[in-house]
Amino acid sequence: MGLFYKKDFMEKLHILSISDTIGILFFLIGMLFISRYSLKMILLLIVFLITAPMNTHVMARAFFLRSRKK
Repeated sequence: MGLFYKKDFMEKLHILSISDTIGILFFLIGMLFISRYSLKMILLLIVFLITAPMNTHVMARAFFLRSRKK
């Protein structure tokens, strides 16, 4: 919903990063309860919680550096 009324790329990125992180977090927690591979799910959860903010940071930094050159 916020993607339609936000005009700036950084605001859209902020909305998408929060919804992406929370959505996958809840999905993996749910899979943790019904899966018999709980150690793998915990490791996957840790890896995702480390890499998702880094991905958002890289995209924001690339946008910032590209917009600064203009």
